[in-house]
Amino acid sequence: MPLTKLFFQFIISSVLIWAGFVIPLTNFFFLNIAFSVFWMILLINAINMFDNVDGATGIFSLIIFILFLILGIYINVDLNLIFILSAYIGSLTLFLFFNYYPSKLFMGDIGSLQIASVIGALSIKLVWQENTSDVLADKIYYFLINNAIFYVIFLDVILVSIYRISKSKS
Repeated sequence: MPLTKLFFQFIISSVLIWAGFVIPLTNFFFLNIAFSVFWMILLINAINMFDNVDGATGIFSLIIFILFLILGIYINVDLNLIFILSAYIGSLTLFLFFNYYPSKLFMGDIGSLQIASVIGALSIKLVWQENTSDVLADKIYYFLINNAIFYVIFLDVILVSIYRISKSKS
């Protein structure tokens, strides 16, 4: 089962890369592709693990979509992207409204996989591809800034993984 999930996450990442969602981290195209696949799979798994907390994935995703909507309006993106962001904001708002504490259902793999894929693609489009530079210090700065919105969820994954490893749990 875990290898099947990883296989489909790789397929989703490959489709996004084929569509042009590549993180321009270095001057080497294949290294950018490898990093983009790794980053997408990490983000998908992090959001999937975050789904077990009551409403956490919905609230986190709603905040990110609102930030992306503000950023998209600020940098004047295509109107279709604004409509997509608005649709996700509306659907997540209704999901959270009808699924308040204590949660009666979780998004599951399909919901978190889809939301994580869209968040990953939008973050590459709106954040990563807009901030490019050839100076190493600027690249490190952009790397840290671009991932600032994901620090909470990545920290959760790291802490849960360390806890599970220390308790010898899967």
